[in-house]
Amino acid sequence: MSFNPASYKPVAAILRPTAAPAAPAVDSSVAEKVKALEQAAAQFARRPRQDDFTIRSQAAALDMAAKLERFGSFVSDAQASYADKLIAWAKPREAAPVQRDFTQAPAAPVAAPEPKAYPMALPKLFALMQRLAKLRFDGLTIARKNGDSLCWVKVAEREGVVGKIENGQLVLFTGRLGNPGDALKAKLAAIEQDPEAAAVLYGKASGNCSICGRDLTDPESIERGIGPICAGKYFS
Repeated sequence: MSFNPASYKPVAAILRPTAAPAAPAVDSSVAEKVKALEQAAAQFARRPRQDDFTIRSQAAALDMAAKLERFGSFVSDAQASYADKLIAWAKPREAAPVQRDFTQAPAAPVAAPEPKAYPMALPKLFALMQRLAKLRFDGLTIARKNGDSLCWVKVAEREGVVGKIENGQLVLFTGRLGNPGDALKAKLAAIEQDPEAAAVLYGKASGNCSICGRDLTDPESIERGIGPICAGKYFS
């Protein structure tokens, strides 16, 4: 068999590996959302006031960014909505421009209001909550995670927690609450006089168990204001 130079191919050309398949394209919207969540976490970390809301929001933003980057999507519309809220909450608030009137003399400085007396002692309510995971009153919820003594305070008109009860002491997050909290303090002070009786009164008035929130249908439970399972478990 004779050698034909035209059909000769160098060995290097024959053994040259083929190009690796291109990596699948990353959804640009997912990448942008991950970046926005990471930036939100950084904004929370830079805030001078590191309260519970700021710390929890920073951790949530980082966790959601990592999971979104890994799985490529949110598990639900509610989770996607919460991510958008975290990004919005992290943005610095822009102060409205001040229009100064140089034709008038400057106003006299206004004295700063006296600081509110926080924290506030709630030892009875705190002690009761060590046996419960959640306790409901009219427009007010006290919640505690299992194994944790810290109790979180929530009100119906605000999203998220507005205060905490730690070691029997109430601390309100007035920035989240939107007011000094005098009305909420008065309500908690009334409950503190007899927390169990206050829970029973709410159950009778609302028709719902003040612990689990279920409808009270049994006449004895309605009279007691607490369902039979909750009463046997927590008030026996």
